[in-house]
This record gives sequence, C-alpha cells and structure tokens, in this order.
Amino acid sequence: MKSTQYGSLTLGAVVSLTLLLVIVIFYEVPTHANTISNDGKPSVHKPVSSRPASDGPGPSAETIKRGEYLARLADCVACHTDVANSGKPFAGGREMKTPFGSLYTPNLTPDKETGIGGWSDDDFVRAVREGIRPDGAYYYPVFPYNYFNTMNRDEVLAIKAYLGSITPVKKKNHEQQMSWPWSMRFLQFGWRLLYFDSQEDGFQKDPQKSAEWNRGAFIVKGPGHCVMCHTELNLFGVPKEEYLLTGAFVDGYFAPDISSQGLKHLSNKEVAAIFEQDKMPAGGKLGGPMAEVEHNSLRYLTHNDTLAIAEFLKTVKSKSPPIEDIGGDPLNETAGKNLYQSNCSICHAYGTGAPKVSEKPAWEHLLDQGKERLYEVAIKGDGPMPAKGNCKQCSDERIKAAVDYMIALALNKVAGTQDDEVETVTVLQPAKPLAVPNMDRDPHDVPAPIHRSKPTTVKLELTTTEVVSELADGSTYSFWTFNNTVPGPMLRVMVGDTVELTVKNASDSVVSHNVDLHAVNGPGGGAPMETVAPGETKTFKFKALNVGAFVYHCAFPPPYLHIAQGMYGAIVVEPVGGLPKVDREFYVMQGEWYTSGKFGQKGHQEFDEAKAHREKPEFFTFNGHATALKDIKPLQAKVGESIRIFFGNGGPNIGSNFHIIGEVFNKVYTGSPETYVLNEEVQYVPPGSVAIFELTLEVPGKYLLVDHALWRVAKGGLGILKVSGPQNDAIYLSGPKK
Repeated sequence: MKSTQYGSLTLGAVVSLTLLLVIVIFYEVPTHANTISNDGKPSVHKPVSSRPASDGPGPSAETIKRGEYLARLADCVACHTDVANSGKPFAGGREMKTPFGSLYTPNLTPDKETGIGGWSDDDFVRAVREGIRPDGAYYYPVFPYNYFNTMNRDEVLAIKAYLGSITPVKKKNHEQQMSWPWSMRFLQFGWRLLYFDSQEDGFQKDPQKSAEWNRGAFIVKGPGHCVMCHTELNLFGVPKEEYLLTGAFVDGYFAPDISSQGLKHLSNKEVAAIFEQDKMPAGGKLGGPMAEVEHNSLRYLTHNDTLAIAEFLKTVKSKSPPIEDIGGDPLNETAGKNLYQSNCSICHAYGTGAPKVSEKPAWEHLLDQGKERLYEVAIKGDGPMPAKGNCKQCSDERIKAAVDYMIALALNKVAGTQDDEVETVTVLQPAKPLAVPNMDRDPHDVPAPIHRSKPTTVKLELTTTEVVSELADGSTYSFWTFNNTVPGPMLRVMVGDTVELTVKNASDSVVSHNVDLHAVNGPGGGAPMETVAPGETKTFKFKALNVGAFVYHCAFPPPYLHIAQGMYGAIVVEPVGGLPKVDREFYVMQGEWYTSGKFGQKGHQEFDEAKAHREKPEFFTFNGHATALKDIKPLQAKVGESIRIFFGNGGPNIGSNFHIIGEVFNKVYTGSPETYVLNEEVQYVPPGSVAIFELTLEVPGKYLLVDHALWRVAKGGLGILKVSGPQNDAIYLSGPKK
C-alpha cells in the first residue's frame, strides 16, 4: 500500500499505532471490544455536519415497540447502564478498564443536554452503523458498530424511537481516560481502512438459504453480536473466520462452542429453550457473562427468532481452534472460579448426573481416590463427564484450577454458595424518613362483588408513585407503586365491560411508568397506550373479553425492574352475573425483593441488580411488607364461613407454592371459574399470574399462609388467617376429654 499522509503521520504509522490500540483494547475488554472482519470493499468515513433533531410528528407505537425489541436483541442496556453504581437504565457511565486507561459508555436517554435528545436521525444512524460521533470523531470499537451495521436505516431509527420514549436522565458523559497516544481517536482511521465495511444496504440475505436461516444469520452476525465472544481473535482483535463460533475466552470465562460441532447433540428446540428459559439440556443454568446476556436480552426474543438462531448455528462448520498455551504455569483461583461459573456450574451446581458442590460428603468420597484421579477424569472425561467439560481450548492447567476451586467450594474452604461464592455483608445507610408508614395492602380491601347481567362502562384510576416506606421493621426501601400500596388495588370488572383506565404519574416521580394488564387483548397489554412521564395523565380504553383473574404490572423498560420495585396488582374479570357467593373475600399477592442488605438487617435497603440477575432475593413478602399479614393486618374470618382468596404472584422471577397449613382448598381456579381443581393442598402460582382459592372454615385458630418452598418463610413469606368461633370437636380434637 502506498504511504499516505494523514496530518503529520504517514498512513503506515497510523496503521501501526491503530493495531497496537486495537490489541490493547480488544484483549483487555473482550466482552465489548471484539470486531468482525467483513468481506467486501473497505470504507473510509469523513466527518460530516449534522442537522438538528426534527420537531415533526413523533414515531408510532408500533415503531417504538419494534425499536424496543431490537434494543433488547442488541443488549444495549447491558453496556449503557452503570449497574455497579446503581445508575439509571441507558444513562451510561459503565467503566471499561484497559491498561492504558478507562472507557465509559455514553448516555443514551433522550435528555437534550447530556443524552441523544438533540441528535438528528442522521446523527444516530451514522453513530450506530458507522461508529462516527455527531462531531465527526470516531467511536472506539468497544462500541460494536461493525455488527450493528447489518441493520438498515429503518431498523436503527426504530431503536432511536424507542430510546426517545424512555425517561430522559440528565447525566453528563464521563470523559474517557485513555493515556497518550491511545487518546487520539483518529488513529482508528487505519484499522477502519483495513477492516471496516459499512454494509450500506444492511444485511445481505443468502438467496440459497431459507428465510429462517437468514434471520438467524442476521441476529448472530449482526445486532446479537454472538461472534464477539464465541470466536477466537487474531492479533488485531478480529475474529478468526476459520474458527467461527467455536468458542473463546472472555474476561477469563469460556464462551462455549456454538457451531454445528458444539451443538450436534441438541435439537433446534433444545437450543431455543436455553435462550428462552435459561434451561440447559442437563438441567443446569447459564453462568458467567452469558447469564447477564440471557437475562437482559435472550429471554425477550420471540420463539421464531430463537429457532432461527438455532437453525443458523447448526449449519456453521468451522475448524477447532488449538488448545490455549499458558506456558505450563498453574493458574490462580480466579481462573478456576471463572471456568466453574461459565462451564462447570451447569452440571455441578444445578444439573443432574454430577456431584454438586453443595454435597460435601460426595466430594470427600471422591477425594479418597486422590486429587490426581479427579484431574484425570476432568481432563479426559469419564462416562457422562465430557472431556474438559467440552472446553476444547482449555489447557490442562485451567481444568485443574477449576477442579481445585470446586473442591474448595465443596469443602467450605470458599465462603458462600455455588453462585455467590464470597459471602459479603453490605453496610447499609441509616433508614430513611417514611413518606408512607408502610406499603402493605389490606387483604380485606376487596372491591364489591359484581351482580350485574349486562356489560357497562367501568372507569378505573391508577396513580404511579415513587416513595420511601418500610419493607420490614427497621428496614426502609424506595418503592415504586400503584396507589401507594404493594400490591396495587384490585380491579374488578365483568366480561364484556368497556374499561376506561386513567393512569397518572405523580409529579415528583423520576421515571416514566405504564400498565400492562394481562386481561387486555392487544399489543403490550395496553402499556404503549398509557406510558406516562412524571406529572402526566393518560386514559386508555379496552374491552374485557376473557373471564378470569389476571396480573397487571408496569412494563416500562426494563419491566422487571419496575416489577421488582413493587409495581404489580390484580384485575378480576367476572362472568356475567358474578362469581358464586361466599361470605368473605381476601386479596393477597406475593413478591420478592432484591436488596443490598440481608433479611433482618436494619437501615435503608437499596435495589441490588446483581442479585436480581442471579434470582437471589433477600426478602419474600405477602402484600408488600415482611409482617404485613402476620402482625400488621392478618386475615380475619369466622368458623363456618366460606372464603375466597384472590392470590397473585407479582414476581418478577420466582413462582409461589401457595398453601394454608391446616386447610384444604375446596376449589382452585387458575383460569376461568368454569374450570377448577377440587380439594387441592398446594397450588403453584407462576410469577405474573393470579389464581382464586375457595375454602370453608370448620375449626377456629391461627392458620399460616406460606409459600411451601418453606425456606422463604425465614425471609418474610408468612401470613396468618385468624379464625374465631366455637370449637368443633367432631372435626378437630386435641385429645380425650377429662
């Protein structure tokens, strides 16, 4: 190549410095920094001027919804949320460390001063597809624009429409702290000349392949950027095409082989189940960085898309990369821990057919054979144990480090459990002043039964609030609620009714909210129709078409965060004429709380995103407080009365095994009252659902309401039903009369 001047440097010098920069960044931050080499003509981009953002008509709800899906597909929230410092979603600030400084992700919220609110459509498209800022400077390739350029302009603008619909967050972008010469962005010019293809028309379909295959290829090689982690890199930080998707190390973790060779024993449906349900064929769960990807992104994909991904992956035929060369030196505990989390824990923590690290006697028995025998089995395989746990690139030393770590974990030489290895205690700030004494919903506060025979128009109102209240005695929490209670009020209508739901967001709220009603037939359960910014009010109409009991919850992105803060409730759609008459009705909902401190720890509890990702709550509650139905407002009834309990599970992650100790449910409705189960003892209620329980009380006393996963009682999952009245010795007698 002819040497070309670029300022005071020749192009050759620029390229040399650029390649060094790429090596440093890509190998220190591989999760975000890998790039893909594209076949075709390289493209060089020059800074261009930007037009101001348009003030014309806003995007449609359909476009916003499409953009939300694409943003999830690209997992934008992962990099652009500073989880470590409790940052707001998409507000940026996440640090990415390198030996030559730190990079920080920018604010993607629609704030006009600090976010992208002032960007034109061209600004955004150029940034996402070409890696060029509005001022003409190059983005560092930790931002995977060379994957996102497979999206066409309309797809990219749909993402912009979605980001424009979220709550603006005023947060200045952190200055990049890269030392010289790595701080000079123009040095990327040479690398871009060699490796970047603009793909101006977006993803090019293979006409010889099916539509499903092409969709899968688009996701994997494009916005899903699976190639970034699952392919070994060359010296310039570019994936080696001959080893495409055969696995690679990412920040010490191993991203497995997902080519046709790695998936040869799995059907397309089994691959899809991994993405949709975090369910491995051996019964385990995803670990390491992939657990976060599944939680933020993969679980939200449609079934057709997960099948398309599987269809494409099962056709990728690549060479197996060589075993890593670490010089024969033993690896430290961190290396063993990382491999355990990403690979070994699938079977040895959750799965079947392997000794669990929680089974100390089993490991003591294994050690009777000697540690060298355990190393041999792990490296060479034995029976159901595959050689090296299917980590073909892993050196023997890395496998030994993982075995050492599992032994230490099993023998309690590492504190904690299989996916929270080091037990820590967070020092809490003092409890905050209470805006509301407690958030608990009175279980007796149930709307009157319906006795109508004709549909009508029902007007309902919900107000979303963000307030500090008590989660447990001495522990405060910043709740997000409907009508200042958890759960929100129970809504009650009749099938065929027209419902006018008015949603108000309190003026002192920080975040936008909405309501997704599972009883609504239509996109988003109505959520796109009534997303309200702080101080805003909207009204939405729908027709109640299906009889049953349903959850409603906030679905503003990310919906799991809003639910985890307390934004859920129940809506009951009764049949014509109403439900059968009973003497009393109660309203109870279970929820789990991912707090910075432990259960029973005093002070102000903060939401802990990492625990939510791992689905490890510290509290379980009935009706929003650890003692809501035990000490504050226990259920009250009398002997001989028939009662009905509307029992829901807000989640967002964990199901409930509802049981009343000492009673049998005469009827349980999990859908329409026309279909029910008789004489049930325990009923599973999944997160995001409501069931109806009916029973008759024969004997006085205190009855315990529990989730029959009984360890949860120790974390607050306990209520009391107090039944008063005369003793019934014919049914329940403590002993012979004296």
